[in-house]
Amino acid sequence: MAPVLPLLAEWLARGGTEAQIRTVLTVGLPDEVRSPAKLIAHRLRSKMPAPAVVPAASRPVTHDECDECGRPVTSPGVCSRCDDTARSGRLGPTADVRRGAALARDLLKNPRPKAA
Repeated sequence: MAPVLPLLAEWLARGGTEAQIRTVLTVGLPDEVRSPAKLIAHRLRSKMPAPAVVPAASRPVTHDECDECGRPVTSPGVCSRCDDTARSGRLGPTADVRRGAALARDLLKNPRPKAA
């Protein structure tokens, strides 16, 4: 029975519960069992749960904005639209649009209290 103990330890290390092990070992047994130890080892090996996934260290979410128009960007600098605009020579957002976007962002970050 010694080969079964490492399999049980691996089951538990992968997050398997005693109830799951009991179910795997008892449900759907054949009518005739010639070698109980081999049957147990086979079932534990073939129905082993997937390895536990260790979550990677997540980096804090930062919200960068385009230096030109204030749109959200994935990295500091200018967004692709403003970069294309600068290369093509077309005009970007007007000052009024930038001011309105800044006001909207400010209101979302710091909502004004409701009047009573």
